[in-house]
Amino acid sequence: MSAASKAISSMGRNLITPDLLTQNILRLPPLPTIKDVLRMYKLRAQRQLSQNFIMDPKLHHKIVKAAGRINDCYVCEVGPGPGGITRAILERGAKQLVVIEKDRRFLPSLELLSSASNDRMKINLCDVMKFPMEDLFPKELSRDWSDEIGRASCRERV
Repeated sequence: MSAASKAISSMGRNLITPDLLTQNILRLPPLPTIKDVLRMYKLRAQRQLSQNFIMDPKLHHKIVKAAGRINDCYVCEVGPGPGGITRAILERGAKQLVVIEKDRRFLPSLELLSSASNDRMKINLCDVMKFPMEDLFPKELSRDWSDEIGRASCRERV
């Protein structure tokens, strides 16, 4: 059992209540705050990677809410860092979340979130510029940018 799995099992199970389902928000098991994650793993922002950490969970949720309706959708997050916005995406009910992180130091905190996500989150540790994006999501979801349906769904979600 990985360290992330042990931490999750010691913190409890998913807490999904009927009122949360009507809001399209899923609650993850209790997890350490982003501030605690940074302290536990002794993480600091690296300027050469242009890293900044948003600590306020309310701001994480506000950013994700601005993305539009993402419940039951496929989402890709580039550079999740310690996982603040990642957590908010999962709580909004994304069907599948793929994160692409270049900095290996964040792997333990991302594994913690992945373990809590009920297999809805996949972690890719690599440079996004070298990542094969074309195989990221199911082919039947693919749309050409000039396709009217594709443009309409993009407008709805922005």
